[in-house]
Amino acid sequence: MTVTDVLPTGLGFVSGTGTGWNACTAAAQTVTCVRPSANVIAAAGSAPAIALTVSVAAAAVPSVTNTASVAGGGEPAANNGNNSDSDPTTVIAGNVAPLVDAGGPVHR
Repeated sequence: MTVTDVLPTGLGFVSGTGTGWNACTAAAQTVTCVRPSANVIAAAGSAPAIALTVSVAAAAVPSVTNTASVAGGGEPAANNGNNSDSDPTTVIAGNVAPLVDAGGPVHR
């Protein structure tokens, strides 16, 4: 089973992990997580979650919509209609340290 996540502009892959999943890898914005066939998921069951850690750049403000999809795992073709999901997320710009100008003389 393979989960693919094309990160939106402004997000960068840092790491990805999940119980029973191989370490996630990235090529540019495309993150791929593979669950080995030895880690079987029971019929009508679900796989453990994958946690992605990403960096967030200014281009992500004010929001991003992240979409991931799953393939493989022996699912019947008739059930493939629910193999992706999207998560819209609000991104708030970080604070910038204040610049203090006391108006005094500049010493060089």
